[in-house]
Amino acid sequence: KAISAFSNAILRDARVFHLDGPDFLDQYMKQGKIEVDSSGAIAWSKSGPEEIKAQALERYHTEGWGSSLRQAMGLTVRLWIMRGYMDQMIRRRYDVSVEFIGRALEFLKWGAETWKDSSTSDRGIVFSPSFIVGVHALYLDAYLNATQSDPKRFSMETLYKDAQDLLKECEDVVLPDESLGDPGFKMSFTTYPKGRALSTIAFYHAKIAERLLAGQNAKAELEKILQHSRSSAEHYMQSAFEYPVDEEMHVWFLVCAVQNFWRAGAPLHVTLPLLELIRANLPRMRKIWEHSPLTRDNKHTYEYMLKMEDEFRKAIAEGKVTDEAQVSPDQFAPPFSEDYE
Repeated sequence: KAISAFSNAILRDARVFHLDGPDFLDQYMKQGKIEVDSSGAIAWSKSGPEEIKAQALERYHTEGWGSSLRQAMGLTVRLWIMRGYMDQMIRRRYDVSVEFIGRALEFLKWGAETWKDSSTSDRGIVFSPSFIVGVHALYLDAYLNATQSDPKRFSMETLYKDAQDLLKECEDVVLPDESLGDPGFKMSFTTYPKGRALSTIAFYHAKIAERLLAGQNAKAELEKILQHSRSSAEHYMQSAFEYPVDEEMHVWFLVCAVQNFWRAGAPLHVTLPLLELIRANLPRMRKIWEHSPLTRDNKHTYEYMLKMEDEFRKAIAEGKVTDEAQVSPDQFAPPFSEDYE
């Protein structure tokens, strides 16, 4: 059951992944082989989704919902998830991550629809809506990384559509009764994936603004650029509020929201409340996440946000500007505007 435990942990919060010793991969491969050999999934270990779908249907019609079929399908999906995630984290092969987590997602959605009238106890927990949402969020993260490493193969438009699909799934998902006493389960399989979907939509709008700004018709496209920056900021802000205030993603997405509001030329009465939230929640977040890569690598960014809030409030107090002023730091000034800070 180790593969199940590993995959469950990653779906709960992928930041838990940690290579404990140089022999982890060898030990993992041995464990995977043991579980494959004992589960009835051995014939599927090198098969693709379409072949496994056909074989699963055949076994279902001949065996019914025996534990062997349920176990084989569950293990196959979990092995795909683990293969995709480890390739992303260890080898930075985002295309492989998209392929294998994508296989799992495709098979799960197919199975959930094919056996929609079967109980979870029969078909297996992997076909439950919450599990599928967790896998979809993991897939979205892999695809986002792939758009940056191979933009010709992995498009921003596909990323945007997938994020919209995940957002709808998060809004429609019904949690199992046994999870009601587990707030962490709700966060892992509803609010965190929703936050991921919203931040991915925000990322899309920010990248489209960059693309338009780099084009030959940037001045003519100015309103579109500003609109994409505004949409990015608004979605980052929505994403931030899907996380607890002491979560590193909450504070980071507030930072992203402010930066894109600046690029959109938003007035101070929009950006200052967000800067105030960053100041208030940064100490709470650091108590937990001070040594995480995201927090450590963006130490100066957080300090810069606090500095800018102080400068803007001082300018208002001295009567130099009002909170209606569209003031942005030089490096985040809207395109084709005067530089001011």
